[in-house]
Amino acid sequence: MKIAGALFAPREDNKDENKAEVAKIFAEAEDVGARLLIFPEMTLSGFTMNHALYDPSDMEFFEKLAEKYGIAVLFGSIFKQGSNFFNSAVFYDPKSLKKAIYFKRRLFSYAKEDDFYSRGNKPVQFSFQRLKCSIVICYDLRFPELFRETKGSELFFVIASWPKSRKLHWDTLLRARAIENQAFVVGVNRIGFDADGTDYGQLSTAFDYFGKRLPSIKTHQLSIWEISGKMVEKMKHWRETFPVLKE
Repeated sequence: MKIAGALFAPREDNKDENKAEVAKIFAEAEDVGARLLIFPEMTLSGFTMNHALYDPSDMEFFEKLAEKYGIAVLFGSIFKQGSNFFNSAVFYDPKSLKKAIYFKRRLFSYAKEDDFYSRGNKPVQFSFQRLKCSIVICYDLRFPELFRETKGSELFFVIASWPKSRKLHWDTLLRARAIENQAFVVGVNRIGFDADGTDYGQLSTAFDYFGKRLPSIKTHQLSIWEISGKMVEKMKHWRETFPVLKE
């Protein structure tokens, strides 16, 4: 299975430009044979506290592109439920019509995110390519209990807006979550600079169940990783012979 992470720099508060760029990235993902395309946190807006950017049609936009290109997608979005707004991640597979929505559970109080968004209260787990998968968003990565609560997920996706200045934390925590949970972990981060001048570099990366960094291939707008059936078999064997998750 090829997993593609978008090398994407959202234009703050400019959804039309972002949508045009997203469509180009889908086309590139089809060209490389990706089965799943992952975008960073709050894909169409960048990390923002501006609720006015919420648009329920955003989900339909991604679903139509996924259906057009036959690629599963994971993207970040503002989501409204009742009177509450959530920083969310949405998974959609056009082949199985499977959909999963996750609400960020640990809001970034350092940036006062908790003043603008409501906190999610449960993990999400879904099956994709015969793997049990879960999602977390950015700051969630710092809280190992959120990963254990998924009860045995085999592949974790982390979408983020994580600054380059904390790259050491990003790499260390992704690797730690992979080792602790004996699982594959794929982290997709935005790139470039935001309106405040924060540099996000190009931090997207992935680790296997043993904490080894997965090799990646970079194209114009993608980082690509491959998880083979043989790798999955080895992961399951490692879990059986070294049963950390049962302790």
